[in-house]
Amino acid sequence: MHTPITLRILTLVLCILMLCFAAQAEDARFSLEDSGLDLGIHSIHFPRFSEQSAEDDSLVQDINTLLDHALHSRDLTARLASVLSSPVPLISTWDGALYQDLLFAHLHVAGPIRRDFAESADYSVLIDLATRSVVPLSAFFQHPEDALSVLGEKLEWEIAPTLSPHLINAEILPLPETYGVSPWSVTLYYPASQLMTLSGNAGQVRFYWFELKDLLDLSEGSPAAQLGVDSGYTLDSSSVDGIRASVETGAFPSVPVKLGDALKDLVSEYPLLHDPDNITGARLFELEGAAMQNVQLITDDLYVNDYENSVVQGIRADVMCLYGLCTGETTQEEWRRVLGEPDSTVALDAASAELVRLVPGTSDYYAFGSHMLRLHADEQNILQSIMIQ
Repeated sequence: MHTPITLRILTLVLCILMLCFAAQAEDARFSLEDSGLDLGIHSIHFPRFSEQSAEDDSLVQDINTLLDHALHSRDLTARLASVLSSPVPLISTWDGALYQDLLFAHLHVAGPIRRDFAESADYSVLIDLATRSVVPLSAFFQHPEDALSVLGEKLEWEIAPTLSPHLINAEILPLPETYGVSPWSVTLYYPASQLMTLSGNAGQVRFYWFELKDLLDLSEGSPAAQLGVDSGYTLDSSSVDGIRASVETGAFPSVPVKLGDALKDLVSEYPLLHDPDNITGARLFELEGAAMQNVQLITDDLYVNDYENSVVQGIRADVMCLYGLCTGETTQEEWRRVLGEPDSTVALDAASAELVRLVPGTSDYYAFGSHMLRLHADEQNILQSIMIQ
């Protein structure tokens, strides 16, 4: 139990140790800054909204009030005082971005959030700066009721069958109220009491916007238009620069991994979904979390389960849209029309395809810088997997 003096000291320390690091924003007038406190084994960090010109203090106050309410930042700092002696660290990390008049922020919390043992939770919010209000997921769709019904069907028929039968909490429906967005995708954040991973993290499910494109409201000024989601699934001559830049840097813009990353560090942040799969000349690793959904990391085959010194040698996505290269939709003819003839093409029959866990078909290889883009199509010449190696 902590005395009032201890609480006052903690508050004073919080004020002194407040950290501020500006986050990148599209509008130079606005920014998201990091506020937080590291105390012993505990680390609490959350975003704050700032206006560089300081022309409207009420805007800053209103937006930060919305952030505090949605992300529970005040609750976390208050909770810190009661868990100082806990052997389980209370840790929160955040990410966020500004898109025209939209501000998105997501907070991930792990530790003794409400009780004395480790828990996990995700909080997020999308705020319209012009109206100073929270944007609901329904605002992204032309006909919200129909769209949310389609999302429910996708969860039930596409996601639920892929869940491990060993999960303690595995209720994929109803849709959670908490969600996150980027120009590439929408992520549903579940409470752990409804959906929990094998590692104990609160569940997450991601859908790329191209999977929902027929449902979106892209009218001028709409949330989807402000995010520019249609540029992510439109394949034309303007797509080439984005595709080339992704391959040259060795990373997909929607996946927080790049070639050469240490697998050990990635697994510490995104636990293994299951044991690695040994394929010809390599291993495939699948990790937890929406950011890693339908993504496989390719690494060496020197060991069976040991990845202490392994690095990412390839990134494979079986569901993705990369500047218009959309799995399940884009044809080989369409991508060759934009990217030109490949540097090489390899045909895989059923036996050779199984050895690398692909469907029978053909792979086109395009060299960009020191890396290679591999586009694998099925026997109907439709894109099934996108790889950077």
